[in-house]
Amino acid sequence: MYVLMLNRAMEVVHYYRLSEGGISGTVADIRLAFVAALKSLATSIILAHNHLQDKSIHPIQMSL
Repeated sequence: MYVLMLNRAMEVVHYYRLSEGGISGTVADIRLAFVAALKSLATSIILAHNHLQDKSIHPIQMSL
């Protein structure tokens, strides 16, 4: 899971890898996301994650 930090112009100023999942899931501490956003002086954040199937670059149907 990644946190993208944006400025007022909605440009990505920094990104931070919050967690990396295993076979059955991942655990993300939201406090770490906010700490990263505050340190980068972000005005907005986006939390992003993906599900890969067979190490393919195409999303699986469940993600669509």
